[in-house]
Amino acid sequence: MKRVSFLISILVTSLLLLVNCGGGGGGDYDDNNPPIISYTEPTVILQGSNFDPLDGVTAWDDIDGDITDEIVIVSNDVNTSAVGIYTVIYRVADTAGNITTATRSVSVIVLNPDDLPVDSGSAIDGTALGCDPASVDANGSTDANEFAADKPFKKNVSSSTDDVASRKLQTSHNTIKRLDMVMYETNAAGETNTSSRYHPILATYLEHVEGSDYEMGDGSADIGDPDNVDKVVASISRDNGKTWKDYNVSNTTGKSSIEVVWNGQTIAYPGDAQKPTMAISGQYVLVAWNDKYCPSGNPFNLDGNSTDGYPDDAFAVNGPQNYIDYEGVVAPNGKRVYQVPFSCVWTARGIIDETSGEIRWHAPMQLTSGTRDSNKIWVAGSPAGFALAWQEDVLGLKQGEGAGPGDGWSGATTNRGTDIWYTSIKMADFAAEDGLEDGKPKSAYNFHYPVRITDNEQCQDTDKKIYCKYFCDTYGTVTSEKGNLSGDTVTRCLTYDIDMLTNTVSVLDGDTGASRSALKILKTNAGGEYVVVFGYEETKALTIKISGEGEQDQGEIPTDIEAEGKSVYFESFDFNAIDAFDESNISTIATTPMPIVSAGNIINTKAPAQDDPEHMIYENARRLVIGTQIDSCDAAGEGNITFAILYKQSFEVQGASSDMFVRTNRGFTYDTFEALNGLEVTNVSAQNYRVTELPTDYVVDWSPENLDDNTYENGEENTFSPRIFLRGGNIYVGFEYTPNDTKTSQGNFPSNFHTHRFIDGVWQGPQNITQVTEGHVTTVDARFFTTPKGSYDATGLESDKSNPNVLFVTWGTLVNGIEADLFFRRSADNGESWEEEQNLSSISGTVVQEKEVESFASPDGKTIYNVWLQQSENEPMGPASENDGDIWLGLDTWFGRVDYNVSILPAP
Repeated sequence: MKRVSFLISILVTSLLLLVNCGGGGGGDYDDNNPPIISYTEPTVILQGSNFDPLDGVTAWDDIDGDITDEIVIVSNDVNTSAVGIYTVIYRVADTAGNITTATRSVSVIVLNPDDLPVDSGSAIDGTALGCDPASVDANGSTDANEFAADKPFKKNVSSSTDDVASRKLQTSHNTIKRLDMVMYETNAAGETNTSSRYHPILATYLEHVEGSDYEMGDGSADIGDPDNVDKVVASISRDNGKTWKDYNVSNTTGKSSIEVVWNGQTIAYPGDAQKPTMAISGQYVLVAWNDKYCPSGNPFNLDGNSTDGYPDDAFAVNGPQNYIDYEGVVAPNGKRVYQVPFSCVWTARGIIDETSGEIRWHAPMQLTSGTRDSNKIWVAGSPAGFALAWQEDVLGLKQGEGAGPGDGWSGATTNRGTDIWYTSIKMADFAAEDGLEDGKPKSAYNFHYPVRITDNEQCQDTDKKIYCKYFCDTYGTVTSEKGNLSGDTVTRCLTYDIDMLTNTVSVLDGDTGASRSALKILKTNAGGEYVVVFGYEETKALTIKISGEGEQDQGEIPTDIEAEGKSVYFESFDFNAIDAFDESNISTIATTPMPIVSAGNIINTKAPAQDDPEHMIYENARRLVIGTQIDSCDAAGEGNITFAILYKQSFEVQGASSDMFVRTNRGFTYDTFEALNGLEVTNVSAQNYRVTELPTDYVVDWSPENLDDNTYENGEENTFSPRIFLRGGNIYVGFEYTPNDTKTSQGNFPSNFHTHRFIDGVWQGPQNITQVTEGHVTTVDARFFTTPKGSYDATGLESDKSNPNVLFVTWGTLVNGIEADLFFRRSADNGESWEEEQNLSSISGTVVQEKEVESFASPDGKTIYNVWLQQSENEPMGPASENDGDIWLGLDTWFGRVDYNVSILPAP
């Protein structure tokens, strides 16, 4: 891995604004502005590396433009063979005679090999995916094309249709999962029908708490509002979606852990759950969410106290709950926002009785303290245990510009210093109980003490944080001028790592921010080994900083793409690696075989710069998703694809034109990413440029040469919503696409969901699945999925005979910016052709808004299961039967099932 390649040539890149040291007249115009010289600061290189003082150094003048070729080295005393601090002095003049000189400090350091961390890749023994022969799906079904879809069945999950009060409790953030176990049909009242058996279905969602102000959902992100409070609900159906039994799993509403000032009044801010997510493994369920109720500043019960500190709190997990003051700013939902508490991470564990289907929910357990603002949790489950990743912002949820399709307050735009965190729990510890808490079983074990994956928070030599002191003492410090040109200096800690963005030794300067983590847990062919594959996106933070305007490196002012925007990163490690980290012994950072406080491995490859193709740069990459095998047994042999990464990349800083790129991996580490058909990275979305003014004129115009396109070769197209999965040697990707982003952003041109398949070693070309041709209509929140691995040998259900040739797409539509209808299409021939679209919810038009559909299919491809949000501002209308399209006041979570004449196993 790149982390062990310390004796490489260290190239110096990127930016620092320097001062004018002279001026002059000349020329036919009045030009008194000096040129700017830019390079990396601080510059730290390893002893014995190569150093070219001009490499990565640029000069720019507001009249003459790029004058890099005019730079003169006045002096250079850098000696890379000896440790020390050296100086390079540059001089450049513009045609008007204005002169700039810059003095650059270059530190040459040596790293003690004994202090270098264990390479996380070296601790992974497996070389291919593991396959349990007993679980091979040997009874596949192939008759899906012989059946037609019945009219969709619908059921309100979150409220009773005859209970007007409950229908006014707004819901949001749905997830839906199918359980592996099979049981007799049992309704919510516990009545059993032994003539049929089903897999239970579990859904989670947020539900508005009765008594707080009710409002219709407006799509805003987690913008603080003490008058609108949500709880996390889990609801299970044991009769194929006919009836549902719900559980309150969060239990934080009605409680408060902090007082804030809201619109001039001091209030006790209530507990408020946000963005629940769920993972299932066997009979175990994990639900995780962010919450404003953070009563403990010491969730792991470490020795010490808040006054004197916690000697064993290596990564400053502990601390008082903090808040951000928005000072009355108007948020995207139209409300004024004041002091909002930081969120902390909570989890709740459910143990499902495999006979009755009843869930024994443990009391929720606090995982973080709220001393930083948590957001965007990702969970994954496996027989080895569960893993979590999330981000923590040191300054609170940042107001974004909403330059993309969202509202900009989603957490994707971060403050400097935002880190990605990780933790896990072994399955052996998951269900253990230790008494009761609030009438529920109390979990005996919390998750492992969380570790920082990224290295974004600032560490100075005077810092009291334990891990900062460790890095300063072990790897040294570097002193440089502050980036805001104040003339002050700051001494920061070095790390063991090389920053791939700049190819210099990583400095804990706190300039970057990471977000949107994603992870999967994969079983390898080494006995009992499970590997975590992990991704996230991170800001570059190399923009020129101007005194008094210190936040320019986070995207507020679009600048040079080489210095601005984001990159996407990848890490991998053994699931059990975290066991080696001991929060009471900070030196275990170096002996833990996983990336802790890491500069990271960049996934997106360098591309030719748009204006200078000879110059290779990292473009703006983000929205990483990890595609894994539907059935690992299909790709268990050596040399087969174990997983793939799909991400969005642009030649501009914000939103705007972009393409989707794929990289494939035939192992588990950064070093085992391999070229696919000769391309290290594949552009799966690019199409040939053509003027497309009207939606009716758009047709897919693609050739295999587009797979190697640069993003700027068609500056009109744009993509978002990446989807990906693998089946053996085949790769299936999906994405929203528009050939005319300008008109789409104006609401005059639709985006449509496209798929692109890699079948039998050949890319087949993009397919427009949704085929919207009206300018004021566009598609949104599409899901691209296939049949899961079958389990007929274990269950005996005919519906568990897998048909891998069946694919589905479900999606929503926006009509003049308003959420409207839900639709689906099915392919029974592996995506070669698609059946006609059908309405998923049996309600058409914009009287009812339906949105945010989540879906999965049965193994035989004859049933799809869906949950979505259904919103109406009208009183109940229409016939009495739900299946005939009732319209109910409120915003509820609805379940829908589409049957293609499913075979049900009779009772034995």
